[in-house]
Amino acid sequence: MKKKILGILGLLVVASMILTACQTTSQEPEELAVGIVLPTKDEPRWIQDQTRFENALAEAGFNV
Repeated sequence: MKKKILGILGLLVVASMILTACQTTSQEPEELAVGIVLPTKDEPRWIQDQTRFENALAEAGFNV
């Protein structure tokens, strides 16, 4: 009896997770912003990478 109740509860939890994940919102985001996290700004390589990332994301239409 205990296994049956636990099985039903488990099934309900999984079903609720699936239904929650499938929800859609009717509002479109006005603007999508993307952040870049780099390990340091002390090395020229990371400064160059930051510029490259920002340019690539801006070309793709993201707000960096």
